Amino acid sequence: MTHPGNHRHGDIEGIELCDLCGVLVPEEEAYLYTVADSSATACGALEHGERLLTACSWDHLETLVTAYEQRPFDMEELWASILLEAHHRLGPASTQHILQATGLTLHQLDRARDWHLRRLLQHPGQEQNAGGEGDHPWNYEEDQDDCRDGHDDDDGGGHSGTA
Repeated sequence: MTHPGNHRHGDIEGIELCDLCGVLVPEEEAYLYTVADSSATACGALEHGERLLTACSWDHLETLVTAYEQRPFDMEELWASILLEAHHRLGPASTQHILQATGLTLHQLDRARDWHLRRLLQHPGQEQNAGGEGDHPWNYEEDQDDCRDGHDDDDGGGHSGTA
């Protein structure tokens, strides 16, 4: 049950890894399925908010899909994932550069930063960024009101699965 256009390359060409049990599966025998996941950033043919699941069997695929379908899709988590991915790609950058690189609004950027900070408070010591104190994706200049695009209350709308 391959899913054309959503192929992901493993470390060994022609081999995939089951996301549930970790068994190695020949690419042509792998079960693949795309689900909505607010923690996933764009990768290959996948968009932000989409994750390609790989399984060694139909039962394992069903288990994985069920688990992801029960997980809420959180727009702030998606924006935080986009911000973190951009930070890893760009390094420290101005607010204007971040907005241009991510396509986020300043309001979405603020909410992404708030999501990161709440996460750090909930899980101290599990910081995702190994940089110095001033080198975090949420440490951007907040005084750039000229970056606002008039959609400050835009929450990005809902997201339905692509399963």
